[in-house]
Amino acid sequence: MEHKLDELNRLQDAETNFRSVVSSFRAHLAYGRDEFLVDIQTYKTRYHDYLSQLITDSSIESQGSGKYTDLHTLGDEYFNLLETGLSLKQANQMAQINELSITKITPLVETIDKQFETLVHSERENLTKLTDKNKRLNTLLLWAPLIMLAAAVLFVYRLRNHLRRTVISPIQEMESVVREIGGGQFNYLEESGRKDEVGRLVTGINIMISQLQNRQEELDHHLSKLSEQHDELEALNEEIMTQQMERQRTLDLLTEREAKLETITSYQEHLTGFAEIDTFLNNSLTSLVKALRLDAVQLMMGISNDTYECLYTLGYPKPRNQIMSDQLFGPARRVIHEKKPIVRTRPLSGTERGVHGGYEYACDQYYPLYDDTQEIEGFLLLTTYGVKEPSQGSLDTAEGLVNQFFLAFVAQVANEKRRKQAEELEILNKQLGREKMLLGEQRDRFRRIVDSLHEGIIICDYSGEISFVNKPITKLLSEEVKVGSNIEWLYENPDINFSVRTVLRNQITLALGGSMSDFREFREFFSIGSDKHFEIYLNNLNELNEKDQFLFVFRDRTEEEAADRLKNEFVSIVSHELRTPLASIMGFVEILLKREVQPAKRIKYLETIHNESIRLSSLITTFLDLQRMESGKQNYIPIPLDLRNVADKVAAQWKNTQTHRIVTDFPDEPCYIKGDTDRIIQVLHNLISNAVKYSPGADLVNLRIRPENGDWVIDIQDYGLGIPDESKDQLFNKFYRVDNSDRRQIGGTGLGLAIVKEMVEGMGGAVSFQSKLGQGSTFSVSFNTFQLVPLSGKIVVVEDDDTLGKLIAAPFEERNYEVYLMDTAEEALLHLNYTVGLPPLLCIVDVQLKGEKSGWDFVSGLLNHEFFRSTPVIVSSVLERPDISYSEYQYGAYLQKPFTVERLLELGEQLIKQSNGSPRLILPVHNEEEVKASLEQNGIEVAELNTSEDFIKVDLGPVTKGNTEREENDF
Repeated sequence: MEHKLDELNRLQDAETNFRSVVSSFRAHLAYGRDEFLVDIQTYKTRYHDYLSQLITDSSIESQGSGKYTDLHTLGDEYFNLLETGLSLKQANQMAQINELSITKITPLVETIDKQFETLVHSERENLTKLTDKNKRLNTLLLWAPLIMLAAAVLFVYRLRNHLRRTVISPIQEMESVVREIGGGQFNYLEESGRKDEVGRLVTGINIMISQLQNRQEELDHHLSKLSEQHDELEALNEEIMTQQMERQRTLDLLTEREAKLETITSYQEHLTGFAEIDTFLNNSLTSLVKALRLDAVQLMMGISNDTYECLYTLGYPKPRNQIMSDQLFGPARRVIHEKKPIVRTRPLSGTERGVHGGYEYACDQYYPLYDDTQEIEGFLLLTTYGVKEPSQGSLDTAEGLVNQFFLAFVAQVANEKRRKQAEELEILNKQLGREKMLLGEQRDRFRRIVDSLHEGIIICDYSGEISFVNKPITKLLSEEVKVGSNIEWLYENPDINFSVRTVLRNQITLALGGSMSDFREFREFFSIGSDKHFEIYLNNLNELNEKDQFLFVFRDRTEEEAADRLKNEFVSIVSHELRTPLASIMGFVEILLKREVQPAKRIKYLETIHNESIRLSSLITTFLDLQRMESGKQNYIPIPLDLRNVADKVAAQWKNTQTHRIVTDFPDEPCYIKGDTDRIIQVLHNLISNAVKYSPGADLVNLRIRPENGDWVIDIQDYGLGIPDESKDQLFNKFYRVDNSDRRQIGGTGLGLAIVKEMVEGMGGAVSFQSKLGQGSTFSVSFNTFQLVPLSGKIVVVEDDDTLGKLIAAPFEERNYEVYLMDTAEEALLHLNYTVGLPPLLCIVDVQLKGEKSGWDFVSGLLNHEFFRSTPVIVSSVLERPDISYSEYQYGAYLQKPFTVERLLELGEQLIKQSNGSPRLILPVHNEEEVKASLEQNGIEVAELNTSEDFIKVDLGPVTKGNTEREENDF
């Protein structure tokens, strides 16, 4: 047990030093202080020492050898990564450090923590087993002598009873001797020498007395030895109890240490995640008091020279927010000037001795607080009552936890400053908004009408001085265009093309100088920069009694120009993207036609031609998809499908063609949605393609399916370039591509995400994304969960015309039948396979349905079902009745649309009531021989055939094995 306790202590010490290495490494990355490098080396050396001792001790045990090998290997791997991280830190390559931490360091630290947790748990279980075994051995040693003593007493008791029963003298003279023998006295009888029974009895009694006396002596000796053994066992038992109490104290100490570690861990969790400084101080310092078992804590912050404010206090009888000016003395002043922790023990007096007056001493610990520039900002005072001389271990622990608090406090103060600045900016924005609102309320009616126009208006005099502008003009042109400025700003604007400025200058100068006869003829197009395009009109206001006033009207043509530019850009992109693969195809075909090429190169050229042909086809498909979506002609065929199968199929294709690893994470249960399979596959291919293209520095793409608020969500996560914040709002726009140096070499049309959004929303889903620049992106596509419904006891209507489906269902619902409508054969088959117990009452199936499967596929699936094959079926169609020799049209009543509701209800109830456990088929023909021959030819046995005035009823027998296998293979 002592060996196991030592091993557990060394294992926990190794775990503590490893975590200290991790904490110091993260602190060094965060603040760049060199003392953390010294801490890393110190804790690393201690970790290796403890682990080496553990490995040496475990090698002696036959069952323990090798259990720390994995831990040693993982530790070396982590320290190698740590050296890499320190090198990157020296080179100030924080992006690579973040990537290294996410992909390797953090998972490795979690693995090592789990390894430590497993080993500690194992050692504790072994210690518990040894304690239980010790208790059992002590119990056995206690009871063994007691049982032996009881057996000896029982033996003596039974022996005496035997003597009493057997020694009965028939002779009167021997009665007294026998009585003395019974009383424990051994007096021999005198030998009379008689040869009769009395003599033999005397001889026998004497012999018996002699034997009893010897046995009594032996028994006394045996009892004496038992008594000595009992005393020895009692002493041994007391020693065992003492050892057990010592071990119990050791276990209590370990339990206390574990509780302390849990408290410290809880304290570390209270250092982050707070929005306000007061909440942070209350939680963090309260947890610090609990972790260190303190009685009081006080945080003093400097607000000016020699003036300090009590920012937080707990356990002291002083008011909060106390201001101390020139009142620091003793240790408080020393800790500010010496800039190092100070510990002071002092005697207590007065009310500080406690309610019961039980405290004699108090230990005060002063710790300096630095700001982010390593200047003294204040100090933290920790007090423990009743402690005269704290141990060095408790002081080291306190210093480590206080340092963690200081680091978190500096970060929290910075966050608090940013939060207050944001609040002040928000207040200023609100004030600005109110001022704008007041200015707007002061405008007159004319002003509001003019400002509501889409065109910008400027009025100026003959000198060009502007006397009036409306609100849109500042949005269209510039804030510099205002009352009092000059119209010459327009043709002096350097953002306007020089030739256009020249034309504007000449035209405006002529118009204002009175040299133009008709101002309505003055119209000019111009652009400001590359983002704004305008059309300008000029007129005089003489007819409106506004002498020497000229009206300029500016109409924004930016959207029109953007549409023209988008059209031209589309044509340019299409021609460029199509020309690139086409040039490759033509070039390699020309080489193959005009040159002799080696077989290996020929295959390579053909593969290139094939790949470029696929690329060309994909581009054409993308442009056609875009054209269909913009024209509103994109059709979706939603059918129930399991997302796992679709996603797994897409992932398998990428696993075989790309260098990136596609890691999937799917739920165990089916993930049913209703959507277009081909479109969902296209969406996933587009998103995975983007994830691969825009993560050139990573080799991992995660494909996950997860539930969220009643939906199934597909996540495609990469660890690549990420998306800049300024590009996120435009990411789903057509032809938009992020323009920076990291992405210029990555090809594409900028249509992929726009098509993804259109398709997902067209199927009733939603697409979103989350991204951090330099860390990667996660695109999420969500669809509503498709709920399966059992069809037992229902009338099933499979009809893709919603109006006609409701028309079919109405008469049956009036007769209190439960009707369930579906629009695809895939959905109907899925519900049918989900159904257990009773079969459907009746199935009314249309032949032509949306989706790949037709109504005949559902009828075939129903006929081949083990339990539901006897369900009657009515087949309806807008088509003409098919040829009776076509085998797929032999599984139900065929009604050609349009048909009457009364006829449908009559036929349906007749099939329900006449169901006799065998498949029922109704055909609207009269040739019995042709019907029978056709059914038997397709493996369907005809049990009975009856002809009515408008159809033939056929009771079907079993389906032959060959035909059944053919039907099942179709599904």
